[in-house]
Parts: sequence; C-alpha cells; structure tokens
Amino acid sequence: MLALMVTKEGLPVGYDVFQGNMSEGHTFKYAIEKIKTRYCIKKVVVVADSGLLSKENIALLEQENLEYVLGARLKSLPITWQDKILDNTDFEKKVKKEDLLRIATFSYSEKRRLIVTHSTSLKKIYIFFAYTHYMNLIRI
Repeated sequence: MLALMVTKEGLPVGYDVFQGNMSEGHTFKYAIEKIKTRYCIKKVVVVADSGLLSKENIALLEQENLEYVLGARLKSLPITWQDKILDNTDFEKKVKKEDLLRIATFSYSEKRRLIVTHSTSLKKIYIFFAYTHYMNLIRI
C-alpha cells in the first residue's frame, strides 16, 4: 500500500510504502502519526478511498483535529440516506463534455457532510464523507 502526501495543488511532497499484508485500517493510523512527526504541516485535509472509511478512522481523524474527505459506499449508508441519494431531486445539474453530472451536498450530522456526485455517462454514483472547512474549494 502507498500513502502519498500532496500539496493542495496535487504536487507530491512525500510518500510511504507499507507491507502488502498490512490492512489499510492499521496503516492509516501509522501514516497519520508519521505525517505529524515528519512534516511541519499546519493544516491537513486527509483524502482517502472508501477502504479507509470506518468508525475508528473517523474517530482518529476527529481526535487529531484533522479535516477529511473519505470515500463512502451507498450500501453502507442507512436506508433513509440511500433513498435520499437515489431520489436525486436535490441535485444540482451540470453538463461537462456531453456528460450530465448531478451534484449534491447534504448535512449528514453536526460535523459531517455527504458529497454526492452522479455521472450519467459512467452510470456511477460517488459518495464522500467530509469534515472540512474547505467545502467551497471542492469543484467538479
């Protein structure tokens, strides 16, 4: 597994390679600790795929006061949220290169938001849990 640290512009500044037999949940905590000790960074927004979405990892991020955007799976959300997302009447619609994109942001809890995008050409829904003050910087 590879942990890659990048600037807000996407430029790489560091990385760590973890053993393949280590689960992502275990490497995540270690990677967070390493980032804090190795780099003098004042502001971090952790971006990770749905493999790292767990109650333990969210608790770790919030305990460390780190902002995050984590991929989520539709089937792992409560049924009421699944229905709301699949209804997609609250979505903003944008056309991008012959693709109709539907985009919505929902207040999931006091601290967390759900960002949902649906691409008609890819026939795929992407869902992210987010806890960040930079929501206005997320663009499609």
